[in-house]
Amino acid sequence: MTITVIDLVTGECRNLAQDAPVLTPPLALQRAQASLDRAAFCTALLAQGVIAPEEAVEAARGGWPPAFAAALATAGDGDGDLTAQIAWAAQSGRIGRTDPLVLALLAWHAADRGLTPGAAEAVGDAVFGLSPGADCAPEPAAPQSV
Repeated sequence: MTITVIDLVTGECRNLAQDAPVLTPPLALQRAQASLDRAAFCTALLAQGVIAPEEAVEAARGGWPPAFAAALATAGDGDGDLTAQIAWAAQSGRIGRTDPLVLALLAWHAADRGLTPGAAEAVGDAVFGLSPGADCAPEPAAPQSV
C-alpha cells in the first residue's frame, strides 16, 4: 500500500511510504463505534440465533419480544424494563454494540445457551460485523498486480 499526500494548495501529490501496514483499530474502539439500524440489528440477531424469527419481526416493528424481556429480567433490571421498552419503541436511530440492551441480550443468550462470556462477546461482535483480531495488528497486505 502506498500512502499519498496531496497538498491542497498546490495540488502536488507525493508518496510518504510504500507498503505501509493498514492498522486495525483496537477491539474496544471497534465496539464503541459499531452500530446498526433496527432492521439490520434484528436480522443479525436472528442470523446469530439470539432470537427466533417471530421475535425478530416483532422487534423490527418496535415491539418487545419475549427474548428482550427475558434479557432484562436476567440482568436484574426489572425497574428499567418499562423505560427500556419505551426507548426501544421510540428508537429511530441506530443500536450500538455497547448499548445496555445489547449487553443484556448477550448475557441472557450466554446464560440460556451455556456459553462462556468470551463466546457471548464473539456473538455480539458477529452481530455487528466486527472481526476481532490482535488489537492494532496490521491487516494482511493486498496482493500486488505485476
